[in-house]
Amino acid sequence: MFLGEMYNNKSVWETQTDVQERILLIIMKLASLAGNDVQAVAAENILRDLESKAGSQERARIQACRQKDHTVYPWRIASSVASPSLIDRAQDRPDVEGHLRQLRKQRLTEQGNVVYIPPQAKAGLQASDESRFQLMEKVKEFLNSEQKVFLLLGEPGAGKSTFSRALDRDLWDTYRKDSEIPLHINLPAIDKPEHDMIAKHLRRLEFTEPQIRELKMHRKFILICDGYDESQQTHNLYATNLLNEPGEWKAKMIISCRT
Repeated sequence: MFLGEMYNNKSVWETQTDVQERILLIIMKLASLAGNDVQAVAAENILRDLESKAGSQERARIQACRQKDHTVYPWRIASSVASPSLIDRAQDRPDVEGHLRQLRKQRLTEQGNVVYIPPQAKAGLQASDESRFQLMEKVKEFLNSEQKVFLLLGEPGAGKSTFSRALDRDLWDTYRKDSEIPLHINLPAIDKPEHDMIAKHLRRLEFTEPQIRELKMHRKFILICDGYDESQQTHNLYATNLLNEPGEWKAKMIISCRT
C-alpha cells in the first residue's frame, strides 16, 4: 500500500513521470521476487487498484510498464536515507551505509575528547622555521585538490601518529552519507599491504565480501596510512595497490613515515 500511496501522491510526482514509472517497476520487481503466493497477490492487487483508479493516460503507462522486463531492475539510484532503501533491496545491493554509521560511531567513541595541540610543519627538511604552516590546514588543502598522495615525514615522537588519529576523527566527525570514507590504516597490522590493502583492512573491520565489492565499485576513500617504516615497507603502496586505475579502488592517500 505504501508504494501505491507514493504513486498516487500527485502533489509530489505529478510532473515527474519517470519517478512514477520507477515506482511501478519496483512493485513489479518485488512481485517477481516474492517467495510465496500471498506476496505476489498483494503486489498484483496494488497494480490492479492503481489501474482501476487511473485515467486513460496513466492506465496506458501502467500497461506499458507491464510489458517491460521487470525481472532486472535497470537503475542504480542513491537513496537519501541512511538505512537500506526499498530500492536497494529490490536491486539486491548490500547495505554499506549502516555498517559505516557503526564504524563512525566506534571511531568517534574510541578517540573521545582527547586534548590535541595542532602541529605545525614545513615543506621540506631544509626549509626554514619561518616557513612553518598549520599541518591540518595543509592536509585539508590537499584533500580539496586534484593531488592523490600526501607524504608526512617526521622524527620518532614528532606526533605523526597522533596527527593521523586526529585527522581520522575530524573526517569521521564531518562524514555524511555518500561522502569520501576515511580509513585509518595501521600498516604494520596489515599482511602485505602492498596488495589489496583496502580490502584487507575492511575485512578486519568485519565488512562482508559483497559490501567490499559494493564499496570498491561505488565509493571513494581517504586513506590515512600510519607506520610505513615500522611495517618495513619498500613498495610504493599507491602504485602497487593500483589506486585510481580503471576498475580499481578510488582513493587519496596520506602516508606517514620517519625521516
